[in-house]
Amino acid sequence: MGSIELEPWIEKLIPPNLVDHFKTLRKEQLTMQKRLIIKDHPSLSKISLVAGCDVSYFSNGDACAGIAVLETPSLTLLEYVFHIYTPKIDYVPTFLAYREAPGLVVAYKKLHNKPDLILVDGNGILHPHKLGIASYLGITLNKPSIGVAKRLLIGTFDEHRLAINKTTSIMYKNLEIGTAMLTHQNYNPIYISPGNHLSIQTATSLIPRYTRQRLPEPIRLADKLTRDTVND
Repeated sequence: MGSIELEPWIEKLIPPNLVDHFKTLRKEQLTMQKRLIIKDHPSLSKISLVAGCDVSYFSNGDACAGIAVLETPSLTLLEYVFHIYTPKIDYVPTFLAYREAPGLVVAYKKLHNKPDLILVDGNGILHPHKLGIASYLGITLNKPSIGVAKRLLIGTFDEHRLAINKTTSIMYKNLEIGTAMLTHQNYNPIYISPGNHLSIQTATSLIPRYTRQRLPEPIRLADKLTRDTVND
C-alpha cells in the first residue's frame, strides 16, 4: 500500500502534530476493509440474544463504553456491562472506531452472555472507507454487526420514497451502502448499514424486529444505561 493521504476537510480538523498518526489509522482501516464479509452468516438463522453498544462521556473527557444484551423476541434486558476508560483520540469524523471501539471491546469481554448479533450506535459500511465502528467491531469480535446512525455521514437517498415506503436505499458513488428508515412518523430517520457478516437487505429487515421507538431497543438501553452510569 502506497502513501496514505487524508481528505483535506478531515485533515483540517486534526492538529498538525497528529496528522501522521491519523494517516497510520487510515492505513489500518483500509487493511481491515479487506476482511469485511458483507453476506449473511449462517448463525443469523437463529438469533436469541442481541446486544446494543453505545458510549457516553464524563465531563472530564473520560468515556463509559456500555453493552446491553437483550433476549429476543421479548426484548428483555438480560445483562449490562460497561468499561470506563480515557479515549486515545478526540472525535474526528470517519475515525469514531478508534475513539470508542477499544472501550467496547473491553466491555464485551466482561459479558457472561455473548450475543448472536451486535447493534452499534454508529456506522458500518456507510463510511467513506466502508469501515465504520460497527464494521470495526464486527471484524474484531468476529460477530455479525449492524451500524445504526442518527446522522447521515455520507451518501444520498430519495426523501420522497422514504416518506412513502418508510425505507429507501442510501447511495454513494453509484453504490448502495445502506438504508434510510423511518421507524416512527414523529421521528427523524435512522441510517442502517451492515457492519460485518450481514447483507444490506438482512440488516434492514432485522432492525424493525428490535425497534419500538426511534432507535432499536438494544442501542436505546445501552445509551440510557451508559448515561446513567456517567451521571451517578
